[in-house]
Amino acid sequence: MRRFIMISWKINMFLKTVKIVVWILILAACNGQNTPQTRTTIPTTPTLTPTPIAQPSAIPTTEATPANERNLVIWWPDALSPNDRAEVTELLNQQIRDFSVSENDQVNLTFRLKRYSDVGGIISTLRAANGVAPGALPDLTLIRREDLLSAIQSGLVYPLEGLVSFGVINGIYDSALELGQYQDQLYALPYMQEIQIVAYHDTETIAGWTFDDVLTREQVIVFPARRVNGVNRLFFAQYLAAGGTLPLSDGSIEINRQALLDVLSYYEAAYQQGLIPDDMPNYTTVSDYLPAFILEELDTAVISTTTYFDLRSSGESVMVAPLPTRDGDPIGLLNGWLWVITTSNTEQQELAASFINWMMDIQRQTDFASAVHMLPSQRSALQRLDRSVVDVSRLDSISEGAFPPYGDLLNGSVARVLQNGFISVINGESSAEDAVQDIIDQLNTE
Repeated sequence: MRRFIMISWKINMFLKTVKIVVWILILAACNGQNTPQTRTTIPTTPTLTPTPIAQPSAIPTTEATPANERNLVIWWPDALSPNDRAEVTELLNQQIRDFSVSENDQVNLTFRLKRYSDVGGIISTLRAANGVAPGALPDLTLIRREDLLSAIQSGLVYPLEGLVSFGVINGIYDSALELGQYQDQLYALPYMQEIQIVAYHDTETIAGWTFDDVLTREQVIVFPARRVNGVNRLFFAQYLAAGGTLPLSDGSIEINRQALLDVLSYYEAAYQQGLIPDDMPNYTTVSDYLPAFILEELDTAVISTTTYFDLRSSGESVMVAPLPTRDGDPIGLLNGWLWVITTSNTEQQELAASFINWMMDIQRQTDFASAVHMLPSQRSALQRLDRSVVDVSRLDSISEGAFPPYGDLLNGSVARVLQNGFISVINGESSAEDAVQDIIDQLNTE
């Protein structure tokens, strides 16, 4: 009998190991590849070698492209066309071909699949070539929110007002639209959303996600608590949801004491109830605990909507929920891919905007989002996702209330003070009251 139990145990452990290895490989692939994918249906341009240069101010020009040359150059991040997902490649190529047909085949579309942030990738090449070889730059590309501010300040991207269809802009979630705004101007248009949410193993929906609800259920929610540079984004979003203040233009902040106390009191109570794992203050990324969550060794964890989509598509019984807040407002942590126009030529800007409008068609955006397991930025597109795979109703409410990474706007010293206070509470080294007072005292001396 003991031999039978031991054999069964070994088989079970082997199957768990296989499962986790397979999922790590799948999730790594779905999060994007560094090796560009070869396409035979779309013309390509050579990769530029970046060199450090000074960044000039961006001044739009009205110089027209010759009438017989309607060229549109697009750089596409390989994370949105992973080379192990043939169905994504096929769909993307089809959508591009259909655009050319819609333009009566009068557009010579050059499509370049590129790495995003590595040397020779989209961001580094834009910065390097802007002043010395502007003609080699694309008309249109996609970037992440964290790179938008520097791209604007370096004159790499141009405002979209008056170019992109009002109907498209009006259909985007307000929270997502904020990702592309700077000083009351729209410089980037959200395309694919990726939101950090709560996921848990169950077949039933849990309704309440206030701090009190979580504490009453004695629910352990694992998330990456540590940030080497900056304040924890979940903690800061919870502070904002409790009525906290946004960072000022210089990166400082006027602390709302009660909001900060309410959030840190929740974490103090969670620590006292044993709901904060000992290792959690050292977790820096979801990958630190994702294998344990996949194996159901952890019941509840903060993951991305893309990972949630992956798990649900594979048949896993994983449910989605908003991040816990004081009042139960459905929130998430928002990021995503944003369209940006990178040409100063007004005619090329109009052509690039036509392509954006085409790709933002509700059904096209739904189809592409479903293929790459991301959330579309338009509500109507999200509501067309397969409801047998994802919880559309809950994702809709979370998308509406999601917070952009406002904490990243804090200057380094302020962010460090807030982060240290947060960690001191979840480590059990400080009470919420003491941590709040210490934070306020330190910020007053800055």
